[in-house]
Order: sequence, then structure tokens, then C-alpha cells
Amino acid sequence: MFTRGAHLSTRRCPVDQDTLRILLRAAVRETVAEVLQTVLELDRTAFLQVHGGRRNGYYPR
Repeated sequence: MFTRGAHLSTRRCPVDQDTLRILLRAAVRETVAEVLQTVLELDRTAFLQVHGGRRNGYYPR
């Protein structure tokens, strides 16, 4: 009988563990930076809507 995924356990991955860890860290770092940039921009927009106006550099987009 055919077992699904059995061939995956005997197959070697061409990328070693350290390389995978480095790639994962870079991906997480980039994702976190993008999310933080979005959050900061939304926070800035909300602050300027409440406290600012055109004189403080807020121009609705």
C-alpha cells in the first residue's frame, strides 16, 4: 500500500539548518519592519487628524 509522504522522510534537503534559520530571520525581520511602518503611518495619520491639520503637515490623501 502507498504511504503518503513516505518519500519525504528519506529525501535530503539541499539547504542546511543554519541557512534556513538565516532565511527565516531575514523574512521575519522584513515582515516586522513592514508591519511597524504601516502601524506608525496609521498612528501618525490618526494623530494629525485629531491634533493637526494642514499647518502641521497633514494633507488628506
